[in-house]
Amino acid sequence: MITQNNSINKFTSIIVVLMMVFSLISISTIKSFAEVGDVIEEGNFKYTVLDENSVSLTSVIDKDISGDQIIPEEVNGKKVVEIGTRAFYNCQQMTSVQIPDTVKTIKEYAFNKCLKLTKIEIPDSVTTLGIRAFSGCSKATELKISKSLTSIPDYAFSTCRSLKEVEIPDNISTLGIFAFIDCESLEEVTIPKSITNPYLAGQFKGCKSLKTIKGYKGSAARTFSRIGGYNFIALDAVEGEEELEVKFDPDNGDAVVTQYVYKDEEMNYDLWSKFPLIEKKGYTIVGWYADTDDISTEYKNNQTYTESVTYKAKWAHVEIQGAQAKSDKSGIRFGTKIYNDGDKIIEKGTVILPEKMLQDIPEDIYYGFRMPTLKTKNVAKSVGRVNYEVNTEENYIVYLGTLINVPESKRDTYIAASAYVIYEDKAGNQYTVYDCYTTTINNLLKSE
Repeated sequence: MITQNNSINKFTSIIVVLMMVFSLISISTIKSFAEVGDVIEEGNFKYTVLDENSVSLTSVIDKDISGDQIIPEEVNGKKVVEIGTRAFYNCQQMTSVQIPDTVKTIKEYAFNKCLKLTKIEIPDSVTTLGIRAFSGCSKATELKISKSLTSIPDYAFSTCRSLKEVEIPDNISTLGIFAFIDCESLEEVTIPKSITNPYLAGQFKGCKSLKTIKGYKGSAARTFSRIGGYNFIALDAVEGEEELEVKFDPDNGDAVVTQYVYKDEEMNYDLWSKFPLIEKKGYTIVGWYADTDDISTEYKNNQTYTESVTYKAKWAHVEIQGAQAKSDKSGIRFGTKIYNDGDKIIEKGTVILPEKMLQDIPEDIYYGFRMPTLKTKNVAKSVGRVNYEVNTEENYIVYLGTLINVPESKRDTYIAASAYVIYEDKAGNQYTVYDCYTTTINNLLKSE
């Protein structure tokens, strides 16, 4: 009897075990047969199956969710690897969200307009971020960016109006246009060496509280701070290390601009962004020099310094005065006034070309302006050997360029002319100065 009962108990145990095994197999089979594109609902979230091992969180069922939200690491045995486009869009009552480190992609507009979100924390597992992913999170005061990202896309954190500090991780090499536009409270940004583009005004447009840039000596961050006039903190500076002064003097002490540089640090400074329309009536800018009698002392980008220095603007007393058309409209010539009160004049003349033939190449660019030069292809050159006017009292001469014939069909064509003067400075260096004028024959005759 005892033996029979033992046999029954053993048989029953075997049946129970088999049922459990079949149950597990059944569940496993259901999971493994979930098809790509299937939608899974769990809690307040909807997920879309990406493959047999992963899902994307694609939407929030109730957009009025509030408080803290936790995104799970997995659903039905599948890892949550993506937060889809507009998944949390306009969840205006949500104050925080925890993103698991299984997530690799946050797509465009994923958290756009989460107005009460107070903290943005992107885990280091995230390698891809979509445009406007966190745009409009106006209450966020903290931002942690994934160290695995290599770029921040356009408008990614735009109008995050409460952010005060941003640290961009070392691996990021590209900042999309308007990435931080209108982050009105942003005061300090740390920019890594990996970002080599210093022209970031668009990325931080509307950041009216921005005062300080942190970065490394000689980096794009340093140059950006110069362009924008921001305070710069060098992360690689030695305690107590002092900066040298590099000054730029446009006109003998008037409107001097001072830039700071560490010893042996390469300096890049866009002078023409600070002095975009620098001018002196009757003069033409030559350049910026530590010694205006020696043009070999010219300011150049990527120089290093061992002592403070002042660069002064050097001016040439020369000005192209205008153009003269023949009364029968058949030709045009240009006049130039030049004073004999500076460096030795080696040669003077005029170069002329239809404006439309000029190109955006070094041969046709002089200090940022497109104009004909002696190196311009197909340019017509005339040497000013004959003086039209000589004024010994004021020490100047006026010379006219050669008359250029213009066909009747081309008399509305804009003609660009540059007066050129080749000088020799006191150190024996030769240099060329240009001043440009552009007009048409018909415009000249209309103005008479």
